[in-house]
Amino acid sequence: MEKLTGTPDNFLEYLRESPLFSGVEDEEIEKFLLIYNHSFYKLSANEEVETKLGYSVFVLYGIVSTYVLNDQGERILANSFKAGVNPLVPTDVGDPYPTLMALSKKRSLVMIIETDSYMNLNPRIISIQTRILQNIV
Repeated sequence: MEKLTGTPDNFLEYLRESPLFSGVEDEEIEKFLLIYNHSFYKLSANEEVETKLGYSVFVLYGIVSTYVLNDQGERILANSFKAGVNPLVPTDVGDPYPTLMALSKKRSLVMIIETDSYMNLNPRIISIQTRILQNIV
């Protein structure tokens, strides 16, 4: 796993082509990312990254399966996600499992971002958030 500093060179291309950011201009995507904490990770096949409560995993390319750990430390498959199809993996305060493991099935690029970035409306970027929420539904 490689945590990328800054943003990948072509992150806007991946975000622009994703269902989540459909209809959102590049400048708006950049503004959105400036406001909220986020990280990009390059994963090889069978590498994983852990997210904590209140963060979401967004698959920019590749295929990622998500797992939660139960009280006994056993992995439970939550879902599989593929860029361009169902790329968003949210965790929130209502989640019974506070940690989500994202395991890449093949070479993948994921962005981990605060779930509040699209769930709690911010007056400075409410139009962007509204479009993202419409794209989720």
